Order: sequence, then C-alpha cells, then structure tokens
Amino acid sequence: MALLIAPAVNVIERVIELLHEAGHENVNLDCFSKDDINYIAGSSQNDIVPLLQRLMKFAKTEAQHHPKLPQTLQGFLQLEGQSYYQAKIHAVFSSSAAPLLIELMSPSEEHYTGPRAQDQFIFKMEDASADVFVRNTFEILNHLLAEHRDGPTSATLQDDVECVQYATQGLNRRVPSPTDSSSCDQIASDSTASGLAHLDLDEVAEADDVTVVQNHPWLQISTYRIFSLQWDETPIGLIEKTSGKPLADLTDENLQRSLADDSTFYQFIQTLAAGFAAAFMVGLRDRHHDNYLLSEEGTFCHIDLASFANDRTFLDTKSISISSRIINILNKRDENAWDYVALLSQACFDLFKSKADEFIEAVEGLHSEHSKRLTHYVNNVVKSSDDGAVLKAVVKANGIRTKIKNVFHDHVAKPISKLKQAF
Repeated sequence: MALLIAPAVNVIERVIELLHEAGHENVNLDCFSKDDINYIAGSSQNDIVPLLQRLMKFAKTEAQHHPKLPQTLQGFLQLEGQSYYQAKIHAVFSSSAAPLLIELMSPSEEHYTGPRAQDQFIFKMEDASADVFVRNTFEILNHLLAEHRDGPTSATLQDDVECVQYATQGLNRRVPSPTDSSSCDQIASDSTASGLAHLDLDEVAEADDVTVVQNHPWLQISTYRIFSLQWDETPIGLIEKTSGKPLADLTDENLQRSLADDSTFYQFIQTLAAGFAAAFMVGLRDRHHDNYLLSEEGTFCHIDLASFANDRTFLDTKSISISSRIINILNKRDENAWDYVALLSQACFDLFKSKADEFIEAVEGLHSEHSKRLTHYVNNVVKSSDDGAVLKAVVKANGIRTKIKNVFHDHVAKPISKLKQAF
C-alpha cells in the first residue's frame, strides 16, 4: 500500500465503496496512483461500472446490428496495473463470435480531465486461456534462445516465466505484469543491418546450434499480450492488437515492397524460422494465411493460438504450413531464401528439442490446466521426432493440405461467418 500514503484514508474507503457499488466484486488498489484514487473518488457510480460488463452487453446487442462506429463506453478496468476508464469501439470483425476492435483509454496524466488513448485490443466473448498458455510457452522458448545468444543469466527458466502466469482472472483482479519480452512490433531493435547473417546455406548447415542463434539476432518468436478474464462466469478474452496485416490481406506487390529493405527481409526470414520451430515444438494447429501477421518492420507473428498439441481443426494443415506465393516471393528476393528458412528452422528446433526436459519443467510451472496436454505431446511427439523433421516440414509447407485450408478459409469459412453475423 506504499502508493496510497498520500490520499486520506477516508478517500480510499470511499473509492472501495464506489467500486463495490458499481459492480466490482474484487477491488485491488495495489497499483492505483494518487490520481487514480482522486479520479474514482470524484466519479459517479455510472462512470465506473465494469467496462467488461458494458462491452459484453454491446457485443450481445448493438454489435449484431452494425451500429455507427466508433462508439465510446464509459467504465473501469485494470490490467497490468494500468487503469482504463473508457473503451472506444472501432470495428466489429466479420466472425460468428463478432469480436470487437477496441481502444482502452485512461485519463490524461497532466490534467485528468479527458481520456488519452492507450492500447488497442480485440475483445472476444470466448475462453482465451489456451491462447494465453501458448503465448507463455513462446516466452519460455524465447528464454532458451536468449540463453544461447547471450549466455546464462542468474535467473532460472522457472523464475523467468513466473511473471507471465496469466491464470483466468476474476473481474478487476490485477493481472501480473509480463517480463520485458520482445513484441510483435519490435524485435532485436538494437541490431543493425551490418550485423546480419547473409543467406549462406553451407554456413548455417555446418554451424552448431549455439553459433546459429548467435549469428541471427532476430531469431525470436514474436509475442503479444493476452488476458483471460471472466464476467459472471462467462469467459472473456482481451488480445492485444498488433501492428501489421495478415498475409492473406497482402498482395504480392505489398509483400515485395515490404521485404525490399535488407533488414526487413532478414528479420522476416529469422522470425519466420523461429515461428515455425515454435509451432512444431508446441504442436500449433489451425495455421493458415489469416493466422499469420507481417508487421511493418518485417516481423512474422502467429495469431489465434488456441489449437495446440496437435488439436486439429476442420480440414487442418500441419503445424508448419505456408502458401506457395510466400515461398516464391522470398526466392525471388534471394534464390536460397526458402532453403535457408528450412535450415534455420531445423537448427532452432534442435535447440528446443535438446532442452525439452527444461521446457517441460517450465511449462508445468505455469500451473495451467493445459500443461498436462502439452507435456504429453512433447514427451511423445517432440522427443521422438525424426532428425530433420522440421526441415522436411518447411520444405513441404506449401503442400496440398495448405492449399485446401486456405481456399476453404477464404471461400467458405469467411463468407459463413459474415452471414451468421448479419443475422
């Protein structure tokens, strides 16, 4: 309660009373600033009702009728110690679940009289616990890569992932802050183009895993914030809106222009390779070109992480899949590009596989309901995988199953979702 010394005790009591009356069952003031206390103390009860409650009501009613957007909702929500007082709804996505694109806003730090834009999220009335779990396993894998790149740290792997244990949270219960990990928007920002490895197939094929990681500063798995919440026992997901576009929405011309710069090209190749290795390591499924993002900086990013440990969806592809046009565009840029991605993916996976027991221990330390299923998959599939399994999978990533999945998603799944939303 060190932050609460300044406000008078009666003010704090009034804030707790106001939040309770507004519908917040669990009140946690640990990360409230003096300004937060004063703002809530001066607000009406209607101004601080739970934002999640109002977002749920919007999603169940107004969202079905395509209201004029943007639309702003007043309320209160606390995530990672950040207090939000408004949600601006920018769009309703074409999906049967009708997820909302929202911008969470907090009062101005200078005057506290008006809202200031903070973060964009996707609001979904679905259980996001599996997405959170897989996101955290990516952080574990990034820790393994960092150990090989920078050398061992004083923190154990168990300690390092402790801060990203996002269990399903009750409304207004503070979510632990994640570690300062790489985001989808910025990976290895301190690296320069002059330090990038060239696409030398012999060099990457003959080097040991440690050397490969050290020579590739962008060999990391991009991640983003995901919160698994609930309101009246109804699961709700808040997923950070990352910059960039799905590969499905980028034309060949857009992709070629995006990858024209050397640093962007190398960054895409390395994050793609790490992403493939991670997908194989956790058995990530439902991989199609709408579930892959390319950021403006060239970062490859997996989205929609709920299907893992080979939990297949309808007409599913394998964990490693990508359309032929991506391969062709990369090979036009450099004739060795896709072979290089395959070799780099295999080297990255070999490192993960060699640390499988350490990975499992950290996964079990997440204390998630999903840990047992992934542990079983790693013990029975990953550890027994053939040498070169990932390399072969990358080489065949544009197979017939990938083509069928992308066609089905574009011409069947998307139109059906839009039709459901219209009614």
